[in-house]
Amino acid sequence: ANVLVLAYDVPLGVMAAGFFVGGMSFAFWLVMWSTTVQTHVPQEALNRIHAYDVAGSLIMLAVGRALAGPVAEAVGMKQVLITGAVINVGVCGVLFAVPAVRNLRRKG
Repeated sequence: ANVLVLAYDVPLGVMAAGFFVGGMSFAFWLVMWSTTVQTHVPQEALNRIHAYDVAGSLIMLAVGRALAGPVAEAVGMKQVLITGAVINVGVCGVLFAVPAVRNLRRKG
C-alpha cells in the first residue's frame, strides 16, 4: 500500500493511511515469519537459517535499490512503483498458492 500511494498524487491523509496499512502489514508479516522460523526450524540450525535469511534480504534490498534509479529513469518512476506493488502482491499470491505454505500450522 505504501509503494502504491507514492505512485499517485494523493492527499496527505490517503498517503498516511497507505503507509499505515503498509507498516501494519509488514509488522504482521515480520512477527509471523519470526514465529514460524523459531517454531519450525530445529534449534541447531536456527542461527544458520537466520544468517542466510538476513544475508539474502540485505543483498536483494541492495540490488533493488541499485536498479531502481536506472529503471525509473528508463521507464518512469510511476511505472516502477506500480510494477513493484504488482510484483509484491503477485509473489504473496504465489506463496499462498503453495499448499505447504498455505496449510502451515503453528507448532507448540
